[in-house]
Amino acid sequence: MQTPTRVGYYFKGWSADRYGTGTLYGAGSSVRNLGGKIQGSSVTLYAAWAATAYTVRFSAGADDASGEMQDVAAEYGKTLVLPLCEFERADYDFIGWARTQEGNVAFGDGEAVFDLTSDGGTVTLYAVWEFKAEYLRAPFENRLRETYAALTAERYVAQDWNELNAVYRDGMSALIGAGKDTARMDSLTFKAELAMRAVPTESARASEIVNGWKENFSVALARVQAGSVAYGKGAEACAEAGAALDGAQELHIYTGLTDEQSVLQAVAAAAVEISDSCAALRVLHAAAGWMTGAEENCLSFSLTTAETLPLFTELRRQFNSLTADEQSFIPFATQQDVETRLRLAQSKEDSLVLLEEHFAGYAREEYSDAAWTALCLEYERARAAVNGAESESAVVEERLIAIITMDDMPKTEPEPEPEPEPEPEPEPEPEKRWRIWLIVVPSAVVAAGAATVVILLRRRRASRK
Repeated sequence: MQTPTRVGYYFKGWSADRYGTGTLYGAGSSVRNLGGKIQGSSVTLYAAWAATAYTVRFSAGADDASGEMQDVAAEYGKTLVLPLCEFERADYDFIGWARTQEGNVAFGDGEAVFDLTSDGGTVTLYAVWEFKAEYLRAPFENRLRETYAALTAERYVAQDWNELNAVYRDGMSALIGAGKDTARMDSLTFKAELAMRAVPTESARASEIVNGWKENFSVALARVQAGSVAYGKGAEACAEAGAALDGAQELHIYTGLTDEQSVLQAVAAAAVEISDSCAALRVLHAAAGWMTGAEENCLSFSLTTAETLPLFTELRRQFNSLTADEQSFIPFATQQDVETRLRLAQSKEDSLVLLEEHFAGYAREEYSDAAWTALCLEYERARAAVNGAESESAVVEERLIAIITMDDMPKTEPEPEPEPEPEPEPEPEPEKRWRIWLIVVPSAVVAAGAATVVILLRRRRASRK
């Protein structure tokens, strides 16, 4: 008979017992009387099988691995529980057994296996290694450490430095939670680096404050940039510059920080950044403050009286006390307004003094009551006219007209006379012609000869006496 085959087993022989416990007859053996003494009976022979035995050998799978493991005997058809791996390898974790040197994991540590081979002999299982999680994390942790080390505490206020440290710690913890997923580690590291770099530095906090302050007071700062204040805008510019300077004392409102010490630290840095702007604002404020006083008092010329002389004198003194930078902000037109009114007020003061001196030369006893009253009224009118004049030449003209008018006023009340017959108009006397000419000459000439005319008038009065 032909020898039968069965995977994982070898043929032991034929047996009349289906369980193979009886006599075994090898293939090709000669037999007789298998059915007993009675010829012709049929006999069923059963193939008897024995499981193939094999040996399981364990390889460390790497030259740098250490340790030893004993071979294990196994039988086909029976379960074998693999022993726990006793090999070790630095920086690696054992993750299972492979059937080939470079193969993937086929069996886990301590896994139950069976029928590793059907041919007997030796089956070698190779240890499969994977880097330890801490080894895989190391380069990502080093990246985070390097990024953190570059962000020194001196560059941050306390609150932001604490925030940065929290981001760093959370990033490290997240890497541990990523296990051995290096792609996730890379993503987590990148996000942590971005988050750490996004924490504002002290300089950024100062810029945040400076930008908020500058935006809030952009109009005043634009005037500083322009280097001058528009004519008539003194009060407006003074208020804007003052508000900006006051705002520089409240810089904490422009930061999102909440920690008091951190706020003070950021505000101090911002104050340094805006120091030049504040210095320029103080220049603007001083200049605009002077302009405010000038603009408030440079009203119409008729309101510039002798009584305003001290005011304009003080304005000139204040202007002269300003620095060159402060004066440079003030339009020439405003300076000219003050100087023009100062000269006008001075002219009125001088003319009123001259009028007073001239009026003092009149003797009360030479006038009737009515005539004296009329003279006094003319004197008061003349003072008002001088004070209300709108130019220096007009001041002189009003004063001279007043002196001539008062000199010509009668000292007694004239008696009523019958109306004379109409006669040809006589030629004016030389003195009257001179007076008329004096009145109609250009005001510039009148101003130039004012002192001479006063002297002549005084001589005239003396000769009448």
